[in-house]
Amino acid sequence: MQRRGRRPANVTTFPKPDALDFETFYARWHGSHGPLSLLLHPLTRYVRNSVFRALTPDAPVLHAIVSESMGSCEIAADPDLFYSGPENRKRIVKDLLSFAEVATMSSVPMREYLF
Repeated sequence: MQRRGRRPANVTTFPKPDALDFETFYARWHGSHGPLSLLLHPLTRYVRNSVFRALTPDAPVLHAIVSESMGSCEIAADPDLFYSGPENRKRIVKDLLSFAEVATMSSVPMREYLF
């Protein structure tokens, strides 16, 4: 059961790289990266949203929206805590780069409020 209250969250959006087809993109994101994120990050919530089309003509091209919630601001602010150590940080970044380009990602720290 989720604890009520506020906690830090991070929302990240990104498009599929042109070099990947959709099947490979989603296979790497959902089949490799998702399980690795749950294994290495001390997350309290991990939500993936697939975007298939824009609703307005000038909307940016996006294929992924990810929301990650953590138990404390200390975890969010400390890479060693968030990645469970420097070696795991290298491991997860290597996996991320197999299906996403950092230059096209937008990541925003937020607060999540549960009532």
